[in-house]
Amino acid sequence: RTSNNSCIQILLKKFLFMRFFYVPGGVSGNEGGFGDIKQLIRSLSGISLYYVRLDSSYEDDWKFDDLFEKNGWKRTSYTINSAKTIYIDLIKDLSDPLIDASKRWKKQLVKSRKKCTNLKIKRNHDVSKKDIFDASHKMQRYKKIFLRDDPSNTTRLIEIFGQKINLISCFDNKKNILGFRCALCIGERAWDFYAATTQKGRKLDIGYFLLYELISECKKKGAKKYILPISKTNKGDTEFKMRTGGKVYKTVGEWNYSNFFAFTYITNVIIYIILNSKIISFI
Repeated sequence: RTSNNSCIQILLKKFLFMRFFYVPGGVSGNEGGFGDIKQLIRSLSGISLYYVRLDSSYEDDWKFDDLFEKNGWKRTSYTINSAKTIYIDLIKDLSDPLIDASKRWKKQLVKSRKKCTNLKIKRNHDVSKKDIFDASHKMQRYKKIFLRDDPSNTTRLIEIFGQKINLISCFDNKKNILGFRCALCIGERAWDFYAATTQKGRKLDIGYFLLYELISECKKKGAKKYILPISKTNKGDTEFKMRTGGKVYKTVGEWNYSNFFAFTYITNVIIYIILNSKIISFI
C-alpha cells in the first residue's frame, strides 16, 4: 500500500489559447513548498501558451531562493499576497491553545462565547455543501469582495481531503448557517484553509469562537503548529489574526515562470492592472 507524502492544489483559468495556473501554498509536504511540477503543468496545458504562479506558505530561507532559481523560476514582478504568515505554537502542554492571545482578543472571545450559547455548533463534516456555499456567497456579497476561487471549489476540496479537513460551523435557531471555518491537517501542521461568516454571524462575533474551537480541534488531533496566512490588503483580518499571539514569519512567497519568456512579464502587468482596478480577478 502506498501513501502520499505531498499534495498540491492547482487553480486553472483558460482563455482562448492561453492557460493561467495558480498554486496556492506551494507543494505541501515538500521542503520550501517547492516541487518539480513542470511536467504536470505541460500535461495540463498541452500546446497552449501558459503562465504559472506558485505562492509558497513555507518559512523563508535563502536556500529556497537558490532552489527555485536553479529550476527556472523567477520572482514575480507584482505580488498578490503579503508573503507573511502567523505560526501558533501548539506544543505547549496547556489546555488553552491561545494562551498568548492579547487581552482584547480574549475579551472578544468571551463575548463571542456568550452570544453563541444558544446557537447550534457543528463539528467536522456535519454540514451540507449548500450551507458552505451559501455562507461563502453571502460573505462575498455583503463585503463586496470577489475571491479568486469559486466557493463551490471549496466543497470539492473538502471532499477530496476528507478527514484531513477539520471544520467548525455555526447555525441559528432557524437552522440558517452563520459561518464556518476549516483547516487542513497534515502531520503535525494545520493550515487555516477557508472561512466565511454571514453578516448576521459577524454581528455575533462568531469568528472568534470558530477560530478558537477549530485550533483546539486541530491540537486534539496532533497538530503542533497552526498556520494563519496574513492578508496584504485586509487590515481588519490581519489585526484579528495578529492578536492571537502567534509569531509572524516571512514566507518563501511568490514565484512564476512561463513557456514563453515575455508572457511572464505581460501576465504580471495584467495582474497589477486587474487588482489595482478592483476588477474581479480569476487569474
